[in-house]
Amino acid sequence: MKKVLILAYDFPPNTSVGGQRPYSWLKHFHEFGLYPIVITRHWDVGLKTPEDMLKSSSCETISDTSTEQGRLIQVPYKSTLRDRLVIKQGKNHFSIIRKFISFTIYLGQYFSLKLDPSADIYREAVKLLKKESVDLIIATGKPFVLFRYAYLLNKRFNVPWIADYRDGWADSYTRNNDSLFYRLLNAVELFIEKRFTKNILFLTTVTPFLSVKIAETINKKGYLIPNGVDTSLYDCEIKQNSFFTVCYTGILYNFSYITIFEKAFKAFIEQYPEKDKQFIFVGIELQKNQAYDTIYKLSVEYPDYIKINTRVTASESAVLHQQAHVLLNFIPRNQSMVLPVKTFGYAASKRPTVVVETTPNDDVYFMPNRDIQYFAHNADDMLSLFIRFYLEYKKDKEIVTSITQAEINSFSRKERSRQLSEIIKKYLS
Repeated sequence: MKKVLILAYDFPPNTSVGGQRPYSWLKHFHEFGLYPIVITRHWDVGLKTPEDMLKSSSCETISDTSTEQGRLIQVPYKSTLRDRLVIKQGKNHFSIIRKFISFTIYLGQYFSLKLDPSADIYREAVKLLKKESVDLIIATGKPFVLFRYAYLLNKRFNVPWIADYRDGWADSYTRNNDSLFYRLLNAVELFIEKRFTKNILFLTTVTPFLSVKIAETINKKGYLIPNGVDTSLYDCEIKQNSFFTVCYTGILYNFSYITIFEKAFKAFIEQYPEKDKQFIFVGIELQKNQAYDTIYKLSVEYPDYIKINTRVTASESAVLHQQAHVLLNFIPRNQSMVLPVKTFGYAASKRPTVVVETTPNDDVYFMPNRDIQYFAHNADDMLSLFIRFYLEYKKDKEIVTSITQAEINSFSRKERSRQLSEIIKKYLS
């Protein structure tokens, strides 16, 4: 059985979507002839706030657990000075000092392990490769400093490696690239990206757009391995709430789509003020920005209709999806935006999704021309969809989609792991 070393930062019990991808490889690779060895950092259980993510891990020793399924090595994490300033004083205090430290660490980590708070992942990989051989390395980013680790390990131990992009690196769509600072930062990042990916075997990423764009940028072969869902989380059917429920899970990015929701929501409540409905937003406090502020203000103004809940586990999220009648998803006006990971969980719940999409983008059309996703290009579209589903609810109808179990299995994390393993075995044969 071929051994695959996986370098990951996000990993359970951290419930971020970034950890689901490498976790699925640890869980499923052995079913397809690969033995995964994951090196990641320790994460504490019950992380609820952005500050929690910055705290030193409570476990200060390296843990190493092996099973027939795979091997998991977790290293301690120690907070940086920047982390401690944020934890103690918040992001609004010492902002100039903190931003300077953050920028120094961000760029410095690509040139010096001493400036890299995650460097113990690399050091543990070196220790491992000195003792035993592996056939392949996968580095999954963000953070993209993991690509530097794989680059260095390839140079030192001559092990081929794959760059797995869960997102774009240089020229990120989440930035205001009109500013001089970000144009310069993009140029520096592009230099770093090309340098540390020049010895990859190939790259993998999550959308067709990114697959083509990144392959052209670094001049390497790209493969599409979309995100998926752990279908076992949706095995038990959950009854929908007695009150009309619209649910959103995950962070909100600071794009203009939130104004569409705000207008549609206010109009909907004005037309149907009965207190038999709730809009539930889960985990949005992890990224506080203008979009978050908008929802928070609405929750204060309309306390009977909007609830903000703290972050939950993936299994708890699956229950919330199935309890809802309608789910919310947001796509920004930018073609490089990846298909949100929540798309797959939403679909597996068999609940219809109202998608705010201000500019058409083929990459976000998931199982088109079905009753699975309903696109709203403006507030009037969204209002009409809210009314449509609410009136169905008022008729005591169960609001479910026509998606089949076979279709759900086609985008399971297990199936995505199989697809990647087949590509890997082709290169290693």
